Amino acid sequence: MSESTSTTPQKPPAASMLDALHEISGTLTTVQDKWAGLGSILTDLRDIVQESTTLLHEEMGELRQQVDRLTQQTARAPVHERPWWRAHLTVLVTGILVLGGLLVGLAWWPLGATTPRLEALARDLDGTLVQGYAQLPKGLQDKINSLYAQHFFQSPGKRQGGGK
Repeated sequence: MSESTSTTPQKPPAASMLDALHEISGTLTTVQDKWAGLGSILTDLRDIVQESTTLLHEEMGELRQQVDRLTQQTARAPVHERPWWRAHLTVLVTGILVLGGLLVGLAWWPLGATTPRLEALARDLDGTLVQGYAQLPKGLQDKINSLYAQHFFQSPGKRQGGGK
């Protein structure tokens, strides 16, 4: 019986090493190509950042000049001080109107003058109601009784002696 041997001939070690070196060389070339692409992208980004920084510095310089111009213009503007009464004119006018209104109201409103007259009228009306209470219709008597009860007074009928 014969033993089976592989039919593919094996390469000598030097040839295998040469193939491996060619494979490594190809991989290295691919990596270098990719790094070269990244390098050009990084170079472009650096250039863009430098241009942006330059533009920003120029614009900031222009803005500083404008701020300086505006500051100088406002520093030169004359300041007009108003007198104290003009600064508080609204408060002064309101105060004068309120005080004037109070004075006019006190002068025209008769304090306490109407109270004695109204009390005398109420006494006379009450006396008349007490005297003629019995002749009034029943519905009117009930309304008068409820009115007196609302104000905590004794009704004319009870003071008359004969009514409710």
